[in-house]
Amino acid sequence: MSSTLVDSAKSWLNEAEYLKVFKPWWDVFEDFAARGLFTVGVLGLVVRYLSSLDSGVLQCVLISLEGPTQKDVEIPGASINFALAAYASSNQLCISRLVSVFAMYGPLILFAQAMILIAMERFIFFFPSVSNKMEKFYNAVLVKFSEGEDCDLVEDFSVSKAGTLSNIIRKRQQDEICASLKRSSLLFFVYIIQNALQSVFAIAFLGLNCFYANQLYGHETDHGTCQLDVDNAMSDHEWLDPLKIHTRKANLQCQQKRLDFFVMLIIVNCVFLCIFILCNMVSLFWIALPSMGRGGRISNIFRRLRIENKDLIKYEGRDFLLLFDLYSHTHGLSSSLRILSHCSPTFADICKPDIDPDLDLVKTEHSLKITWRRSVLQNFSEEKNASLITKYKVSVASSDQGEFPEGILEEDVLLTDQKTMCAMFPNLNGGDTFYTITLAPVINSSRLKGKRMKTKLLPSPPKNLSVEFLNNSSGLLNLHASWSPPEGYHDMLEIMLTAEPESGKEESSTHTVTLPKNLTDYTFQNLPEDKKYQLRLFSRNGKEISECTIKAVE
Repeated sequence: MSSTLVDSAKSWLNEAEYLKVFKPWWDVFEDFAARGLFTVGVLGLVVRYLSSLDSGVLQCVLISLEGPTQKDVEIPGASINFALAAYASSNQLCISRLVSVFAMYGPLILFAQAMILIAMERFIFFFPSVSNKMEKFYNAVLVKFSEGEDCDLVEDFSVSKAGTLSNIIRKRQQDEICASLKRSSLLFFVYIIQNALQSVFAIAFLGLNCFYANQLYGHETDHGTCQLDVDNAMSDHEWLDPLKIHTRKANLQCQQKRLDFFVMLIIVNCVFLCIFILCNMVSLFWIALPSMGRGGRISNIFRRLRIENKDLIKYEGRDFLLLFDLYSHTHGLSSSLRILSHCSPTFADICKPDIDPDLDLVKTEHSLKITWRRSVLQNFSEEKNASLITKYKVSVASSDQGEFPEGILEEDVLLTDQKTMCAMFPNLNGGDTFYTITLAPVINSSRLKGKRMKTKLLPSPPKNLSVEFLNNSSGLLNLHASWSPPEGYHDMLEIMLTAEPESGKEESSTHTVTLPKNLTDYTFQNLPEDKKYQLRLFSRNGKEISECTIKAVE
């Protein structure tokens, strides 16, 4: 029985793990106040009913007897006096005369008040439409990123098909729950209504308890009297006169047991109610006044971005931003922005630095230079004198797992006054190795989702290109090109011959031939003699090319 009661109490007081991450400081203090109210109610019930179970709620003493005292009438002795006092302590006439309704049932009323306030906070989470959204958002989004997992790096090193399939399934679950929250405002309005109702009920309970506490405190030093009829069992006494009232009366002085303790409980209950009301009012003001906690609210960032750049972002939904606002109060703004950059494609685009892979990646055979410009988020925050981004982190992962001793190369680039920033990675193996580059902004120590690029380095170029013309029997030319093979890695060779137009009306014609990588010469046959030609020779490594010396021939 006792274990059942303990389990029931725990089910009311304790809450699910996924709810704890969304509790800012005022909700934490509200929970402490609710636990205090519950404890006061339980303590009052225990003391009240354990102290009055066998001896009543009053403590009485016999002070006098009224009535006939002729002969043969029994005079109560000491044992009878104690019995009368015990009888009076449980007599309903004495209790109703000396004990108010609130004093009699006060502990039960305090316990009921605590249960009502706790139930109003817990009741809403029994609805699947509310609890399921928050639980799925916690499990599918927050748990993954709060444990330090970095999507960019995980995808870089994910080589197994099973791992890729698992990432796809998990990404779809995240997109599903985030899309549901972005289209909903249920949690937002439930949060407002819940705190408003709790404030109204708590204020009503506080007024009621203060009124009765004042009444009880006035009764604490007053001694009440109670008069009980004592029937005469000896009805055959000859001295009894039927025209007279011969019933005796017992006068007792009584006082409620532990009245000072119950007054103290009510005062403590009022203190907890004040804390409870204050926390609920803070919640309502926090919702009503967006300027509260400006540095720690993600919705303010979106709101200012929307005002300044109406076409920059779309509306993300009240429930979606509310959960991130609450999460930012418990885990910090930087951690919340990191998770948001992986959940919101719109916000991820704002965070990404400005970089063009075709122009800003300068590659050689064994080095890589990356140049980029500030992100939209950095430019916007600096315009508002509230710089969020503290640095940029550049990481390079290699498909050759043995190339880097630590598995990855990373470099932190601190912010400067320059509009462009760069990072250099020398002494790379190159060749057939793929390099995955991740360029991400960092807020404090939290890395946001960045820009991912995948590339190979340049192949080794051919050298010593030479050209020779040969006349054939038909009056046309044969162009013979020879070269030295590349010294380093390359997939293949590519030779390109462009015939320049003689007039503006003509168009240039280009002939491209793909050659085996070990070939060192090639001949273009049957070329007209009256044209100019441009010959270009390339080595190729995937999509990357390196050009040999260009020869223009007549």
